[in-house]
Amino acid sequence: MTQTLEIGINEGERERNRHNALGVVNELHPRFDELRERGDVHRGNMAELFGVASSGPSLLMRRSDSHFTVLGYETADAAFRRHEVFSSRVYEETVMTWGPNLLSMDEPEHRRYRMLAQPAFANKTMQDWESRWLVPILDRLIEGLAHAERADLYMGYCALFPAHTICSSFGIGESDVAPMHDWLLRMLNTSDPEDAARAGRSFAEYMGRVVRERRADPNDDVISLLANSELVDEDGSRHQLTDDEIMGFAGLMLTAGSGTTYRSLGIMLLTLLQRPALLEKVVSDRSLVPQVIEETLRWDPPLTYFSRLATRDTELDGVPMPKGTVVDLSVTAANHDPRRWEDPHEFDPFRPTQPHMGFGSGPHFCIGNQLARMELRVALNRLLDAFPRMQLDPEAPEPFVTGLYFRMPTAVPVILNP
Repeated sequence: MTQTLEIGINEGERERNRHNALGVVNELHPRFDELRERGDVHRGNMAELFGVASSGPSLLMRRSDSHFTVLGYETADAAFRRHEVFSSRVYEETVMTWGPNLLSMDEPEHRRYRMLAQPAFANKTMQDWESRWLVPILDRLIEGLAHAERADLYMGYCALFPAHTICSSFGIGESDVAPMHDWLLRMLNTSDPEDAARAGRSFAEYMGRVVRERRADPNDDVISLLANSELVDEDGSRHQLTDDEIMGFAGLMLTAGSGTTYRSLGIMLLTLLQRPALLEKVVSDRSLVPQVIEETLRWDPPLTYFSRLATRDTELDGVPMPKGTVVDLSVTAANHDPRRWEDPHEFDPFRPTQPHMGFGSGPHFCIGNQLARMELRVALNRLLDAFPRMQLDPEAPEPFVTGLYFRMPTAVPVILNP
């Protein structure tokens, strides 16, 4: 395996993992079911409801003395869509980290910025990304595994390729992917604000140079698209995106694009390996892969909730909430709402298809959803092509999925060619 594919987990991610209750909160649904019997809306954040110290990226969010969590599908969906009442400004702290970005914007500002980046994530573009970047990276990873008897596919396969794919699409050179990944992780490190600031300066210096180069000599990457686009302002005037605006796009999309897909792939692989009969069906019938992907995203999405900020006194499901309340919309709980899915806790890729919240809902529905689906599809198919008989390693510690905000497997230990 080449040096540039060796992306590790640094102290920033280890610190967030401690705050994510990894190994402490594994099974979510017994508690969700217990709470849902009393209603869809509950006072407290996820950590408080599960009785643990912390949950999720508090550095990204505004804090509030009033905090509620939503568990029902219809109630969560209504809040996602009532953006004028439940605001994404709850994430305004991310502006200090990345610059102006889609995550923290409300309508109509969000729509204007999103329309600029949308062409980069169209289906035709995804086909180009697949052949130019994704397949070569995956083939190199599989080549590195070819002579191994055993492997942890989570760290040896899943965790490596998404960062390369999204960074390549943004015009970041292959030799710079590892440092870029490191900067993005350290920028979110609450345990060492000074180091986070240093990483932010390194990120800004690097991306500033890329932006200047693409303004002068554009090509077909995402930075070129943004650097040479004009934003239509609310009054109808136009302006070219500033460096800060472009870096806000880049910071959010690079972080999201490298940090969620690999968790979903790890969950999907472990889930299939724990069900050998289903895995055998998928190996022999690849038309099942899209169904497996959608069921994985419903069954155990990589992020368990998204937050919103109440812009005025309001209510959800009859529960009053004062202005300034932070509301956690649990997409994981919503995806297991028994009023929407029969036997919701069963992993069943053959169940009737209907929309889930694995990518959120409403105006902020994940802009990179087609990229994530493409990466999951191609990564699973290439792996099954190479190792169709792989199975869980019975000598490894039993793996499981864990986490209260980020969901991820502890490992995906396999025997590649039994």
